[in-house]
Amino acid sequence: MIKTPPQGMSYQYLINKPETTNDLRLKSEFISQRLKKIDDFSAGISDWVYTPGIEVVDGMLTMASGIKVHVNVALFKGIKNARGIEVTVGADGDPKYTRLAFGNNLGNFVYSSPGASASAFYRTIAGKLDTNIDVAFGHPDATTGDKIKAVLHGQNIQYFYNGSLLGTMVVSASKMYVLPRHNSIMAGVAFRAPTDAPNIDSVVIYPNRPYKYMHFSIDDSINIFKDLKEQENLYTSIFNNSTFAFFKSMHDKYGAKFSLYLFYSDGTWDLGSMTTKFASEFRENADWLKLGFHAYDGTSDYGNGTILTADALSHYNLVVNAIRTFASGYNIDTVIRPGYFGGSLDICRAWRDAECSVRGFLTADDDRESQLYLDATQRYSLSKCDDYLDTAENLYFVKTDLRIENFADPVAEFESRKVNVDYAGQMDILEVFTHEGRLRSATDPAKIKIENVCKWAIQNGYIFAFPMDYIPEC
Repeated sequence: MIKTPPQGMSYQYLINKPETTNDLRLKSEFISQRLKKIDDFSAGISDWVYTPGIEVVDGMLTMASGIKVHVNVALFKGIKNARGIEVTVGADGDPKYTRLAFGNNLGNFVYSSPGASASAFYRTIAGKLDTNIDVAFGHPDATTGDKIKAVLHGQNIQYFYNGSLLGTMVVSASKMYVLPRHNSIMAGVAFRAPTDAPNIDSVVIYPNRPYKYMHFSIDDSINIFKDLKEQENLYTSIFNNSTFAFFKSMHDKYGAKFSLYLFYSDGTWDLGSMTTKFASEFRENADWLKLGFHAYDGTSDYGNGTILTADALSHYNLVVNAIRTFASGYNIDTVIRPGYFGGSLDICRAWRDAECSVRGFLTADDDRESQLYLDATQRYSLSKCDDYLDTAENLYFVKTDLRIENFADPVAEFESRKVNVDYAGQMDILEVFTHEGRLRSATDPAKIKIENVCKWAIQNGYIFAFPMDYIPEC
């Protein structure tokens, strides 16, 4: 139950399942406002170097054998949905006993235990060491200056060593975490060391995005723009087009946000011929309507080696420059989904380094091996986690969750995933997509499905957002 509505709003909509679309929209707006608020944390006090907000507690942990050991636990004080923790091994530290932890209090947490050449994961329940979660990632012997990082995704954890993704710890039905889903999660580090050790490690805690969000994306978009051009003398608004009108109705009712990923050419017409009549209207709606690059045309695959890097960059610039001309720069989406999910490392770098820089990509909704330049470890991680930040390349990846046309009832599918351990790391960002061709008729089932998904998202506490606006720090 939401207790305090935004100023000027009534309590009419403060119910668990709103009855009207207006109530749903108001609730969506309030959720968005509420989740953007982060408490003001005071500076930590210790001899170690910590991010402001760290509280150091000297506790005792009972090992499985019954032996009690010192555990100096540094926990971020109550920040909701902490995303990551990174430790730099100090001169007096022993990397074998530097535990990166996520928990909801000092007695209940899950942590990694970096060994000399591998890292294992454990969980602690009620102050007692419980089971090994049976996963380990090999790495070189950790020494002074090495960086060890863990990033939490629901119940799953991505594990990094000196910036490289070593692997992803995935929960199973028999070994679920003690972490509560969507609750106040603290991140910290536990040092199994004397309490007066002066230079154990330095720690950085990364807060997460404002909780959960959903984003809609539409691939293969070109015909709706061609229609605007062909009807420019008749249309007074882009919303005279039935597909754009549908998008606006979903935004007006529920606050939904859409990204359209564009072809430059359909073989007979291209975006270079698009009318500029509606440029100001596109700009006015840029807060919920984005346009981005998809491909030159329906045959363009940037991952199979048939397109040179220079040509891929040229294709990207053609689309982006066209959007600037017939819409505005404010409408450009910089987290894109290339055709066939293709893009070699060189091509992705070229798009990243373009004048209108690509900041990230939406990956596949299936387990295909060819996804941009991602290797097997990265692809597996994205099959179990909402997202992944490649800090080496400064590129961000978001997993596509659901293709509308593949499910008779997308709402039932999301309901099942809420309690399915296979999706324990994939329910904080929901990326939903379809294709332009699925939205052409007023009675297309995809439109009904999208509206039902909008209602479900709000009733389950999601806001609507663009991935480009919530790129994390880790």
